Amino acid sequence: RLPGPTDNTFFLGQTTKFLQVAWFPELFCEWSRAYPEAPFIRYLNFANSETLFANTMEAYKEILQTKSGMFVKPGFAREFVHEIVGDGLPFIEGGLHRQRRAAISRPLSNPRLKAFFPVVQNKAEQLAQVLSEQRNSVGNVQVETNIWKAVLDVIGLETFGLDLNHLEADQSPLFKAFTNMMQPSLIGHIVNYLNSLVPIRRFLPIEECRELVQSCTQAREFIIGMIAIRRRALDKGHVEETQELDALQCLLDY
Repeated sequence: RLPGPTDNTFFLGQTTKFLQVAWFPELFCEWSRAYPEAPFIRYLNFANSETLFANTMEAYKEILQTKSGMFVKPGFAREFVHEIVGDGLPFIEGGLHRQRRAAISRPLSNPRLKAFFPVVQNKAEQLAQVLSEQRNSVGNVQVETNIWKAVLDVIGLETFGLDLNHLEADQSPLFKAFTNMMQPSLIGHIVNYLNSLVPIRRFLPIEECRELVQSCTQAREFIIGMIAIRRRALDKGHVEETQELDALQCLLDY
């Protein structure tokens, strides 16, 4: 009885369409616009396996909060995300989910996010200023790259209390690694999707596979380095107790 796309291909379901789009969330947006009121949208994946796409805030609340132990995350999605972010909260169940949810409850609490709003607003104003300065003679400007830079800057401020300031920088190894992971080439996109179904990446000696592995390693090394720096500062008592702590400090305190 759940709504969803009906143009499935034999045995493959929506797999062909996932491979045809440049970035598969485009399909989710398309289905969401077609069924805006549906809490869940059902679609068929490889081998006609049924998958539910959460489409409303109420659905997300049940999956991640009130009934988190009742929803099993699809294996292909877990495999796809694991390469980039590891065993993150959205893709674990049971006791481990409850434990990690408790750990992030403080950095992601409503009062703390509201207090962080002015920081995001300042970064948005900086983004607007950069876009204005980069307009060419006919008024065109590269929007997507600058938005990704702003997103990464906000992540740095919220997580590490550090303004990475990619908006003002032309070159950044971290930003390059971030975009390589989030904006793969067409071949990289196809490999990512197929690898989520069958682990084939390790057997493909192509540049896209090496590039993703290198980018993930580089991002993890940066994060591990930030954690090591903060832990050394804690051990030496150099971290001041302030009212507003970044997410990393909240997690270390937990």
